[in-house]
Amino acid sequence: MESIKCKKCGVEIKQKQRGPRKKTCDECRSEKDAAYYRDWYAANGRNRSGGHAVQVMEWKRQNPEKVAAHKMVAGALKGGHIVNPGKCSACGKIGNYLDAHHDDYKKPLDIRWLCISCHRKEHNK
Repeated sequence: MESIKCKKCGVEIKQKQRGPRKKTCDECRSEKDAAYYRDWYAANGRNRSGGHAVQVMEWKRQNPEKVAAHKMVAGALKGGHIVNPGKCSACGKIGNYLDAHHDDYKKPLDIRWLCISCHRKEHNK
């Protein structure tokens, strides 16, 4: 393992043989990211209504089956039991961000991977 010094604070950073080279330590990077987002939100806001959190909580209360299915998919993804194929099952578009679509929430791991536009079309049917 190779090591370099952080550009900002001077602490020693161990570099892996493969992958991108770090120029700053994790702590300095976290501070930089926090400052960026703090400034961005101060300038742009969250673009959400004041009652957004209440609406989300109400939706979750009214849809426990959907919430459970979403949690189950997230856990299966994290655990490696299911894998995002990287290709939309409807249009074939290749991309990293795909939505897991449930045709039946009683079968929470029976999902179709759809790109955002195909997922929107599916829900507008």
